[in-house]
Amino acid sequence: MKLSYNWLNDFVDLDDINAGELAEILTLKTAETEGIYSVEKHFSGIMSARIEKCEKIDKKYFKCTVKADRDYTVISGAPNTREALMTFFVKPGGMIDGSEIGRKKIAGTVSQGMLLSGRELGINNDHSGIIELNSIEPGVDIDDIIDFNDHIIEIDNKS
Repeated sequence: MKLSYNWLNDFVDLDDINAGELAEILTLKTAETEGIYSVEKHFSGIMSARIEKCEKIDKKYFKCTVKADRDYTVISGAPNTREALMTFFVKPGGMIDGSEIGRKKIAGTVSQGMLLSGRELGINNDHSGIIELNSIEPGVDIDDIIDFNDHIIEIDNKS
C-alpha cells in the first residue's frame, strides 16, 4: 500500500515529524514500511499539452503533433486521442514513476515523449485513456497544477 505524507497531513497534524520519522513510527507501531520515495524525484519533465494534429496510422496507434513548450511528434495508443484535446505530456528525458522517458520508435515513427493517463501519473487508477484537461494553456509545468512536493511511504500489506 502506498501512503502520501501530504494526504495524511490533511487528517493528522504532522508538522513536527518528517516522512522518515513517520515511516519509523508506522513500522514500530502498525505495519512494516518497505520504503519512502520523493514524488518530485520520480516525476519530471511533465507539462500540459494540446494535440494539434492527429491521424490514425494503424488499428491501434495515432500519430500526433503535440504543442507543449514546443511542438513534438508523439505516438499514442489511447482510444480518446483526438485533435484539440488538452492533456499531460512527458518530454524526452522526463521521468514517470522513476523511469526515464526517451524517444522510441512505435509503428514505424519515432515518438518524442508520451501522453499520460491518470495511472501513469499516479493520481488515479484510470488507464482507459489519456487525461483530459480543461481551461489550461499548453506548456504549463505540472508542478504549477499538482503538488508533487510529497513523499510516498510504502507499507507492507502482505501480513
